[in-house]
Amino acid sequence: MPALPKGITGKLRIRGSAGTKIVLSDAGPRFLDPNRTADYDTFQNLEISDFLIDAGALSAGGRGAMIFGSAGPASALMRLNFQDIAIRRVKVINAPTDFSTFAGRYGVWLACTQTATGEATQNFIKRILIEEVDVYGGWAGVVVIGNTTGASVAGYNIFLDDITVSRCRHIQPAIVGRGANDGSNVWGVSVHVGSLGYGRKARIRDCYSYGIGDVSVEVNALRDVIVENCVSEEAAGYPFYHTNYNWPDTTDVAGTAPAAAPRGQTIIFRNCRASRRVSELYGTAFRFNYNFSVPLGKVVYDKCHYYRSMASTDWKALQEAFGAGTAVPISHVVVKDCSAVIENVNYTDAGNVTAYMCRWDVAPRTDFTQSAVQFDIDGLTTEIYGVTAAGGDVSYRHVNFTTGPVQLRVARVTMREQMTVKTISDTHGFDFQTNCTLSGIIEKCNFFNPASGSDGSFHAFQIAGTAQLGITNSLVIRDCDFRYLSGAAFTFNDATNRPKVYLYHNRLPVFPNPSVAMGTTNFAAATFTTATGNQYIGGTEADIHFATGTGAAITAIATSKDGTTYEQVYAQTSGAMAQDVLVPVENADYVKVTFATTQPTTRVRFHR
Repeated sequence: MPALPKGITGKLRIRGSAGTKIVLSDAGPRFLDPNRTADYDTFQNLEISDFLIDAGALSAGGRGAMIFGSAGPASALMRLNFQDIAIRRVKVINAPTDFSTFAGRYGVWLACTQTATGEATQNFIKRILIEEVDVYGGWAGVVVIGNTTGASVAGYNIFLDDITVSRCRHIQPAIVGRGANDGSNVWGVSVHVGSLGYGRKARIRDCYSYGIGDVSVEVNALRDVIVENCVSEEAAGYPFYHTNYNWPDTTDVAGTAPAAAPRGQTIIFRNCRASRRVSELYGTAFRFNYNFSVPLGKVVYDKCHYYRSMASTDWKALQEAFGAGTAVPISHVVVKDCSAVIENVNYTDAGNVTAYMCRWDVAPRTDFTQSAVQFDIDGLTTEIYGVTAAGGDVSYRHVNFTTGPVQLRVARVTMREQMTVKTISDTHGFDFQTNCTLSGIIEKCNFFNPASGSDGSFHAFQIAGTAQLGITNSLVIRDCDFRYLSGAAFTFNDATNRPKVYLYHNRLPVFPNPSVAMGTTNFAAATFTTATGNQYIGGTEADIHFATGTGAAITAIATSKDGTTYEQVYAQTSGAMAQDVLVPVENADYVKVTFATTQPTTRVRFHR
């Protein structure tokens, strides 16, 4: 096989022309190898372009980089450096695929491999352009990473910067899929940048992945990454995945790996699309996770979309479009103008299950002062349609937060659901009941759950009590439209969090919201005790109506914001109510009625 010498000082261009075809064989399984002679050899100033590589004669079960890279037939080439390399317009066809192992056939595999963390001499991969590289078959498409033969932990001194992967495709001839309820023993990746390395910039754009065994696009431990205009179809694992296996770069270019993550890490997924239409699949479409005790910075999903359409016997295939691992420490999450649509659900497993479309289990970082994860959603559409005609039922959650604390700023969320279930299920829009602490503002959201053909059990907001949900300061829900909802707008597990949930200018399923009698859904106690404050917990601003001619020996009515300091709003000589009185209140205000015999008839008149 041709071998590339180290340290080229000029520019080596290896170019084909129209019709140039390279046929690989077991005797010659790779197009070009780096000719390693010692640790820290640097391979540079290389351009490979315009070749067709036919890998159809390779035996199954082998490994190595079919175009170029540091993965040999048996093991990785150690401690190499790569810089100023461009690979353009190269197509690999008929590559054998073995997703049962990490070893396999790769298109491009640029990896710096070390044996231990904290090595004194840095390896690096810099200024790499992989453009219009198509790989049909094979374990991996394009991989640019730090690697190890030792322990998988943070701290390897492998630096990556200025990595661009553009207009590349990785296509499997047959969908891999996963076993029922099982994510094991299936691997493979279309584009992977980072791994155990760390660094600064990467751009992955206009790439396409079809039928991969695990991840379509994965990025790790770089400070500034944009993944844009990429499409994943039929990925068995996580189509778009981010985690840190090392600490992202701060400022050093040549030195030791950093021991702490800077606050400035920003990973952007923009205009990316994941879809599943064919096979029973497993993983969250857009996912970030926590590994090796390295927290995450800011993650942005901008105009990203997930679509799934197929009958499902496996509840895991109904799982998250957007999600996180378990208690992932992260500084900031932004979701802007994204969507998730699941159609043609036909769940037939025997057990009853709970499935989530968007589930973010996040926690503040502890390596610097951060009281809450900043979480901004500005534009999100979630839709699910289908049946559970046999077997068990699916209790669905459109948006769920776990752990926290989370500081929410949510606007323009639209949820649509039309599920026909075997028995009445328990489906939630915003599900706030899984051991989380949060606060913030939710506004301008819309909910659609038509009574015809639906289970009618959709709860737009399901809010747990203080045993499961901690609300720091307040949760404000305003300017939302529930008129097309056949279920309930607000459902509280108990009354303990009602004083902290403020509702303003919402259009409820029955609008205007009719007045109701005083009771435990709007006051902490169902009746007044003389000269004792009773907290209003109806959520919406309201007028409390005291009816003329009712009650006995009434002398005064007062209100308070804190339950301690009261302002009198009405006084009369002892007797029945001398006139109708309306007392305006906001959620969590206290109302005190002084009477010797009987309280007046009391109703709550909600504001629009």
